[in-house]
Amino acid sequence: MKLGLAVVAASEYSPHAVAEHAVGLLLGLTRHLTLTDRRVRAQDFRLHGLLGSELHGRRVGVVGVGRIGRVVASILLGFGCHVAGCDPDADPSRLPRGLAMVPLRELLRTCHAITLHCPLTPATRHLIDTDAIASMRDGSLLVNTSRGGVVDTRAVIDALLSGRLGGFAADVLEDESALFGHDLTWAPLPNELASRLIGMPNVIITPHQAWLTTEALHDIAEAVLDHCSRFEETRPGHERLVLGA
Repeated sequence: MKLGLAVVAASEYSPHAVAEHAVGLLLGLTRHLTLTDRRVRAQDFRLHGLLGSELHGRRVGVVGVGRIGRVVASILLGFGCHVAGCDPDADPSRLPRGLAMVPLRELLRTCHAITLHCPLTPATRHLIDTDAIASMRDGSLLVNTSRGGVVDTRAVIDALLSGRLGGFAADVLEDESALFGHDLTWAPLPNELASRLIGMPNVIITPHQAWLTTEALHDIAEAVLDHCSRFEETRPGHERLVLGA
């Protein structure tokens, strides 16, 4: 503010980028794709332990039905899933047809798979904790492409070890800044919980890349140029700090 700099956020990029990544992670869990890839690369072509399941006809929960969550719900409905949504701030007029809005506890209790698309706030920090997981179906799948802090990582690890959770996939982790964006090929991981997750065969971790598509980068570039053009047109006076959500 003292320097008179205009600050904006180019956050309105394609919701399809993250939505498709989330569904891809879910498919990877249902068909054991990472385990299969590791085996094939080791020239092990056996089918033992690779029995998968279909999404068609399954009940999938979408926690957070904003721009991204609505696209996820639409994709899953196209797969023939029964989709339940939960979001206290949802706009009923923008929800896809076929999406059933239910309370969070009902969603956790009834869904075979759950994908998270809510912001990280004091209310959502560790939204998925030991108690929440205890209310879920045995063998449920959990996908998180929202924020790492929405999930209690220790609770997830315990649930994976006990078999309460059938699989976990995430593009975000708690304390991810020490990992994502760095080449740690020859270094011990500074995040013990992440190290434990990565070693599990029914876990998929991607390094916060869900947004990284050609289309999303194009959207971001257009938004930056649009902000610059509007700034040149308006030429604000002393109030030049603009915060974008």
